[in-house]
Amino acid sequence: EKPGCGRLLTEAFGEFSSPLHPESYSTNLNSEWVIRVPPDDRIDIKFEHFELENHENCIYDFLEIREGDSATGPLVGRYCGRQKPPRYLSSSNKLYINFRSDYSVSHSG
Repeated sequence: EKPGCGRLLTEAFGEFSSPLHPESYSTNLNSEWVIRVPPDDRIDIKFEHFELENHENCIYDFLEIREGDSATGPLVGRYCGRQKPPRYLSSSNKLYINFRSDYSVSHSG
């Protein structure tokens, strides 16, 4: 795991970013964040900056959001390119976020 690449987030307010942001992220990353808040709370997530390698099906570099705390939770969405993911309010008190980059093109994250 590379420095700054994924962790557990439990604070009421916080932020996360790709490693090295605003510089270009590294290749071959697999970063996982789990956001967990108290059981009766929900997570409101919005993106201030978003710039990944673009592909119609987001198969190279992507950010994936899932309900729950694992890679097997219900998929909220998979995002890439420059279009910021829409603001999202979780349906539970946990979200799983996975950022992956492939072996080539990288952007600022």
